[in-house]
Amino acid sequence: MIGISRGSIGLGLGVARAGGAAGNGLLNNLVAYWPLNEAAGANNALDLHSNGLTLTQVASPGSAAGVVYAGARTFNGSSQYFSRASEALLQTGDVDFTIAAWVYRSVSGTSDPMIISKWGANFEFILWYVAGSILRYRFFVRKADNSGGVVVSANTYGAPELNAWHMIIAHHDAINDTIGIQVQNSAIDTAAITGGVLVGTSDLQVGARQSDGLLWSGRIGPVAMWKSAAGGGGVLTAMQRTALWAGGAGLAYANFTT
Repeated sequence: MIGISRGSIGLGLGVARAGGAAGNGLLNNLVAYWPLNEAAGANNALDLHSNGLTLTQVASPGSAAGVVYAGARTFNGSSQYFSRASEALLQTGDVDFTIAAWVYRSVSGTSDPMIISKWGANFEFILWYVAGSILRYRFFVRKADNSGGVVVSANTYGAPELNAWHMIIAHHDAINDTIGIQVQNSAIDTAAITGGVLVGTSDLQVGARQSDGLLWSGRIGPVAMWKSAAGGGGVLTAMQRTALWAGGAGLAYANFTT
């Protein structure tokens, strides 16, 4: 069995589990859901949700045992990742949005490997692990006026274990003007931001910030994104986060409901 840290439970295989009851609302405002459970090789990452936002593979990421599904995609830390050109559905701005990802880091070191990024000449956000003296998952967004950025660290959870699965949820709350990050359904760490997030045109990449050579080493899957253009709803509620966590086994897309 693959270890899941701090009181988590064993492997999920995409079957029904606690937290999948009707009315969890996880289909509402969902933009994309990439299970990343395809077989190794030159397979793109399919979007199970209705928008069909398939990610194109680069350098053939592999596969290994997953947590939510039987498999997850593996990344070698040097050349493998998934990418999709920027488009309106994947762009943010002064809106509610949430990104959730299950990750498994298999190599320690001094580099800062990326989980998901929209970063380049015109960038929006990154979700990544910071090595060195920080040893935290972090979420960074660029301010809408392009004057700088805001970062929040997952200090509540602390230093994440190597060779263990972690569920990370990062969000921007346009109503309360905050960004936040949460690991393993613990308390949410937040930071203030005003004016929203820059609407960027950089590619969305999973497992990389390829422009800087910062690539993930380990496994990722699944990854999901929610967004609400007006009136809120793109930030997951406590109930939805708990449903997604499902006691550490994770909730498969088949159990998302309206």
